[in-house]
Amino acid sequence: MKSIMRIYILCLLACLVLLAPSGLAQQYRATLTGIVTDAQGAVVPGAKIQAIHAETSAKFNAEASAEGNYTMPFLTPGMYVVTVETPGFKKYVQENVTLNANQHVTLDIRLEVGSISDSVTVSADATMLTTTSASMGQPITTKSVESVPMSGRAALALTVLSFGVTNSGAPTSNTRPFDNQGSANFAMGGSATLTNEILLDGGPSMSQNRRAGYNPPLDAVAEVKVEVFQSDAAYGDTAGGTVNIITKGGTNLFHGSTDWYNENAATAAVPFFTNAAGQKNPVTLWNQWGVTASGPIFVPKVYNGKDRLFWYFGYEGIRHYLPQAYTLTVPTGAERTGNFSETLKYANGSGYQLYDPSTGVVQGTRRVRQPFPNNIIPASRINQIALNYLQYYPQPNQAGSNGVGNFLANTVRRDRYFDTLGRLDYVTEKNKFFWNAHWTARTERIYQYFGNIAQGAINPRDTEGSQWDDVWTINSTTLLNSRLSWNRFTELTEVQSMHWNSSPLGFPAYMFSTSQYPVMPGISFTDSFNSLGACCSGTGYINPWDTWQYFEALNKVKGKHSLKMGLDLRKLRESKTDFGYSSGLFSFGTTGGQGWVNGPNDNSAAAPLGGGMASFLLGLPVSGQYDMNGSRTNVSWYGAVFLQDDWRVRPNLTLNLGLRYEKETGAAERYYRALAGFDFSSANGITQAAKAAYANNPIAQLPATAFNPVGGPLF
Repeated sequence: MKSIMRIYILCLLACLVLLAPSGLAQQYRATLTGIVTDAQGAVVPGAKIQAIHAETSAKFNAEASAEGNYTMPFLTPGMYVVTVETPGFKKYVQENVTLNANQHVTLDIRLEVGSISDSVTVSADATMLTTTSASMGQPITTKSVESVPMSGRAALALTVLSFGVTNSGAPTSNTRPFDNQGSANFAMGGSATLTNEILLDGGPSMSQNRRAGYNPPLDAVAEVKVEVFQSDAAYGDTAGGTVNIITKGGTNLFHGSTDWYNENAATAAVPFFTNAAGQKNPVTLWNQWGVTASGPIFVPKVYNGKDRLFWYFGYEGIRHYLPQAYTLTVPTGAERTGNFSETLKYANGSGYQLYDPSTGVVQGTRRVRQPFPNNIIPASRINQIALNYLQYYPQPNQAGSNGVGNFLANTVRRDRYFDTLGRLDYVTEKNKFFWNAHWTARTERIYQYFGNIAQGAINPRDTEGSQWDDVWTINSTTLLNSRLSWNRFTELTEVQSMHWNSSPLGFPAYMFSTSQYPVMPGISFTDSFNSLGACCSGTGYINPWDTWQYFEALNKVKGKHSLKMGLDLRKLRESKTDFGYSSGLFSFGTTGGQGWVNGPNDNSAAAPLGGGMASFLLGLPVSGQYDMNGSRTNVSWYGAVFLQDDWRVRPNLTLNLGLRYEKETGAAERYYRALAGFDFSSANGITQAAKAAYANNPIAQLPATAFNPVGGPLF
């Protein structure tokens, strides 16, 4: 007992030394534990236990303690052959031992007296019961991954097959591998959605707001481990559960697979509104294909990596075309010429009148305007920029109702997606090492209402990452796991008119030359007409999210105790450049009774339709903006140290004892660009120049000595 206390003290001291900003250790490998006894139930100390991975011949060794206990941590999920040897007993061989991800299972072994040259072989499948851990989870095994029919084939869609997990979105919201939020839109153990931890081979794989960071090709997935509750102090960083996606590695045999799935318009129904408008059925397509290959590294007459060095490669591609019909409002032929005589008859038959802002005169506290005769704006009054914009509106293609909904945009949302995954495994008696890397590229094209550059968004979503992991067997009772991982999810939004020169529309040249991201300037309406250009959601943005992890875990088996201590340090970084309305936004309308064409008084009630478009034709916006935005890079740290003891008090009683300390820092802007307030008294960069300029030409109301332009933002 004194030796155990010493180990506790040493572990706690190490935790205190390592207690810098750090993280949470989470493991995807399995642990095999048990007791070695003879036929009478007496313990057999010193027995040599070896587990051999069936597909790679990787060997894991342990030795029974004085109490007959053994523990073998960090076992790669898969099929094993377990052997036990000790003088005076027959060799014990247990075949078909299947271990799943993060499974802590018990295999008690009973030896028979005899010569070690003899052996007792158990060839039936071993029933693996988790009797030494109170954690609750369910593995979606390789067999399930390969046999369950799946639309979209997203690995994370398998999580809803586990107990305690519910899909929080639409039934198909998590089926596509490139839907980062949809893939993670599930609740575990009664917790809220998007509060779970998603791991890839034990390392964090999440983007902003705990969306999924990466869905590997399904044929490259060995197992999806879903854990609703964890009693291990090594787990944390979650308000719900944990999902661990385990990728396949190479084996001693060469393997490969190909797959292809296709849906097309021939079997798809015509969308209701498309059919009602008498338009053609747009293209519907789901075309998904993939290939995997693996084996040992083998160069004839140069190198044979059998039992030692393995490779794995997976690739997936998707083309997805999804019809999306939108009912919009566009100007009619008459409205384009300034004729609103028919437009203003739609409002409950009462009729409305447009008023000429150039005729306004002051009467009391108000401005009074004269009407446009017959609600027609003279052609000579129509702004040239407005005329240039009108060419990007299509003509109405359906009747609409009361002047609105006269255009059906029979659009198709298009997605292109590619996914590449590579993995390298190196196995020796002392080390089990792997390195992987992945890269995905998705481009979504959406909202292309009019078939030209005036509408439409392009949304690239790219993921890249890499992981290095090693298990070092220091001796038969001590192992060290080291890991470095990195994952980046980059989210972009662009508009169809990116890098477009607005000068031909009639805008001044400086609006293009000074723009951070030149596009077609946006025009929006407070009534029902559809906008044009970069409008409503801005020009676009670039938003990469990086997660780095450094992880160490030391396992020590001492008697009936399996001790684990570790450190997990994570750095989170989010960078964003939001261009806003980098080429300008101009709004036209009659909001709050303050429009240009309201009348007879300037605050009179406006017509429900037509006022915004009339103001646009006159070139009179009610508001506008031109953005020149800065960038930001926010960094935070998250970390923890932990100590775990799985104490097998008796063969039928194990205590899971753990202690963890966590620390999460606040976010800080990397280059000190975050606004922290305003200083009203300090001199700024232009104080002296402004004072000198004012002194040369002061006004009578403010003496030059009293002019003191100071103050500025604090960062």
